[in-house]
Amino acid sequence: MYKFICSSLILCICAVQMHAQSVYGFYLDTNASRPALVEIDLTNGNLSVLSVVDSVAIPTLFSSGFAIDNFNHRAIFFGYDSDNLYRLYSISLQDGHVISAPTLDDGGWGGLTFNPNDSVVYVMHGYYDENGTDLYSINAVNGDYTIIYHTDYIAANVSSAINTQEGKFITQASEYFTGTPDGKVYSINVDLENTSQSAVVECDYVSPEFILDIRYHPKKDRFYALKRDSDYTVDLVSFDPSSGQSDLIADLSGYNLANSGGGLLFDKGYYVFAGTYSGDIVQRIFSVDIETGEIVNEPALNMQVQVRTIGIDQSFVNGVSEKSDEVASFNVFPNPTSEWINFNMKAGTTYEVFDAFGQLILIGQEQGNGTVSLDVRGLDNGVYYIRMIGIGVSSFVVSK
Repeated sequence: MYKFICSSLILCICAVQMHAQSVYGFYLDTNASRPALVEIDLTNGNLSVLSVVDSVAIPTLFSSGFAIDNFNHRAIFFGYDSDNLYRLYSISLQDGHVISAPTLDDGGWGGLTFNPNDSVVYVMHGYYDENGTDLYSINAVNGDYTIIYHTDYIAANVSSAINTQEGKFITQASEYFTGTPDGKVYSINVDLENTSQSAVVECDYVSPEFILDIRYHPKKDRFYALKRDSDYTVDLVSFDPSSGQSDLIADLSGYNLANSGGGLLFDKGYYVFAGTYSGDIVQRIFSVDIETGEIVNEPALNMQVQVRTIGIDQSFVNGVSEKSDEVASFNVFPNPTSEWINFNMKAGTTYEVFDAFGQLILIGQEQGNGTVSLDVRGLDNGVYYIRMIGIGVSSFVVSK
């Protein structure tokens, strides 16, 4: 239940109209020997190239090194440039241009994830040795970073996720003994507000079982992951990082994944990944219902390429922002907030408020000409978006 109090506004609560559903990924452009950022239509498998990136390190584009910034509509990933410098790339999902590409120390990076609550990239850095792994907070624009947590476990080069409701960074790890992991798998749960409250939990599976990908679903407060066994069969599982227990959703042993992770489509409740049927060469984009385990859609790609990883811009999928000239942002204050937000707008301007899942929860129109104040005490903690029709989109965070 959402409750707003405001003045001088015409209000309407309604459901959002769905737009075309697309996901993003990479494949290796063999002509240019560089990774190409692509957009894929989930309904028909049509693939279009947004950008061929000045980078040659396709292995860094697995799920462990790829994230989507929903609000700023950009893909974030690691890669080497043509001068062999290691960079943290930000690529626009609207036109494919490079937004930023700060250099980083070479190698050892993985578990990249983007936290919409603070607009920070979190990533693990370390090697397979007794020195363990550090969790970094990185500014994706200039590359400035801070080490916020250390673990003696090996947790680099694996997938990670953010529990946005509790402010926790989740990744998978193993122990290090005389140069060889011992077979046990652990969930590293880092409290981003108070790292001293972080926990390490032993999981109910062991190596060579391995989590290829972790995605957090805030509505269900569960993690969803692809788990690969020693014979390279793959299962889709739900995962509780607090207890280490995993539950089988779908047996995907009849499929070959394209060495990639997947993505969660929040509004539909689908887990999306790229791959083929075993023994087939036709690349497809699969959508699996996370409640039933049923594959509900599997269109073949219109180009026979191997898509390496999948990311979803939930705001595009759910209609928070359209591919239009509405690219400006505007000031929302205070931000974060626990009670009220304010923003300035001209008389007659219509605005929309969306939650993090793209659900339209309010439409309003300013009748005067000045500052609009909204009481957001009825909203749950999390990220929300305000769209001014014809102007642009900004976000705010409710934190109580």
